[in-house]
Amino acid sequence: MAEQIQIYQNQAVNFTDTSNGGLPPLNRLWNFSGGSISSATGATATVFYTNPGLYNVSLTVTDSVNTSKTLTKSNLVNVSPAFIISNFTGTPSSTILMSTPINFVDASTGQPQAPNTWAWDIQGSLYVTQNVSFSGFPDWFAIGGQPGDQPGDVRSVTASLTASFGLLSDNESKSFSVAKIGPLETNWINSRGSTGPWVTDSIFEVEMNGGNPLITSDIGYPGSEIIYSIDLSAPSTQSINSFHTTTEDSSFHFTGMPLPEVMGLNQSSGYLIIEEQIYLSGQTQIQDGQYITPGLVNKLYFTAPLIDSAYSGSYNPFGYSYSIGLIENVINSLYPQINSGQATSFNCQFPTNSVYGSSDSPVVPSFQQLTNLGVPVPYQVEIDVSYFGGASVTVTTLMSDNAGVGNEIGGPGDWYVMQDTMGGTGVASMLNAEIASSIPGGTGTGMIAVASSLYNTNTSAGPGPTADYAGISLQIKDRNIERIEIRDNSATLNTLYGVNLPPFAYSFSNPFTIACSGMISNFELSTYTPEFGTRLGYGGSIY
Repeated sequence: MAEQIQIYQNQAVNFTDTSNGGLPPLNRLWNFSGGSISSATGATATVFYTNPGLYNVSLTVTDSVNTSKTLTKSNLVNVSPAFIISNFTGTPSSTILMSTPINFVDASTGQPQAPNTWAWDIQGSLYVTQNVSFSGFPDWFAIGGQPGDQPGDVRSVTASLTASFGLLSDNESKSFSVAKIGPLETNWINSRGSTGPWVTDSIFEVEMNGGNPLITSDIGYPGSEIIYSIDLSAPSTQSINSFHTTTEDSSFHFTGMPLPEVMGLNQSSGYLIIEEQIYLSGQTQIQDGQYITPGLVNKLYFTAPLIDSAYSGSYNPFGYSYSIGLIENVINSLYPQINSGQATSFNCQFPTNSVYGSSDSPVVPSFQQLTNLGVPVPYQVEIDVSYFGGASVTVTTLMSDNAGVGNEIGGPGDWYVMQDTMGGTGVASMLNAEIASSIPGGTGTGMIAVASSLYNTNTSAGPGPTADYAGISLQIKDRNIERIEIRDNSATLNTLYGVNLPPFAYSFSNPFTIACSGMISNFELSTYTPEFGTRLGYGGSIY
């Protein structure tokens, strides 16, 4: 046996008897301290050692005439701890720009085996390769940045590596500093800063190619996505000094489209369409960071497939297509809104009347009609408004203006349209009168009901003055409003008096409501923060 055997824990030693002399046959008895077996009787023995330490080994050999000889080796087996030491190179030694690529190279070691699996976490980005070619941080906010951070502001980020072999592992973390490369953010499209009510800036539009939307294939880009634009030179636009993009990805946030029903915010990913001359301009800021400035372009072009889906009718259960006019109106209004233009998406059928026989224009019953039907109380709409912090207000509106007589032109006065464009009477004005007296800020900075032909789902060429059969939207101006719920007394009147009134609000639920008069029943605004709105969002790449 050797003088001392050096191994690492969980390794094995093969022992072989090399004794000579004596009269065969020989009998052997091995004794092992601290090994996987304590004894053996063969000419060879294999022993595993799992714990670090020094271990004795003895061998007794007895021949056929019972002559014995024992050899003991103290501290013969020296078992050292197995280990993994995680380490890597490439960590920047000084502050880098957030878009700077980094090559992280594994430098981990181990005994008796080197690591064979790796788990990287680079400030939330996970990798399992031995080495990582990291492309940089595209999103300032994902690494702790805040709106209003200045160019050059620094955030500390962490890269960590867990190197492993079997049950052995070790972790190494290293921090380094990343500097913001974009200019100061502003809520710059359809917004006037981070406080106060939202405002409307009519700067969004669909680019047209004759009578059809311009699509990406028309200008040599792949696919057939509609091209949208924002006019950076429009006088109503908030001042834009510049912005930065690393990948040309964009994120567009908006409300008022068909789905989802109760979410205050829709989001569509897309990409910016960057004109080649911007990249070829030779300007240092372009070459270094791809800044885009109004001095270089008058319009910002981008795609937003979710809006395309609303236009094509594939974004809702029933294939209803939004018009270009409705899309532009919805996107250009920064106010979170629900509108009757969503109605057909939910398979709603509006009630018909004596002068308009189609079921695609919203009306509500007048008190005159209800009286004729034996109903002694007017139709009533309630809007529950919940605020962040727990406060709530209920706006109750009795549909009884004009002495209870409806205002459908050419009819007997059985129905109120959303708004009479000539006489000023309608559902919108009745709602706004109660909103003005019940809601903090009233219709100025609280919320407002707006009637517009753009929200009308009238697509039939039926009789009647269709200008007065406009749709309606409820637009939320106060950022402290968290949730809107709409209900009416139609179910109560139907039960008590045997009538068949449609509900004012409808719900995307099972089953679909098949008759309605106005808007969806609830509107959840808890995720609709001041940092979002009808604008290109900060998204994953815009700074």
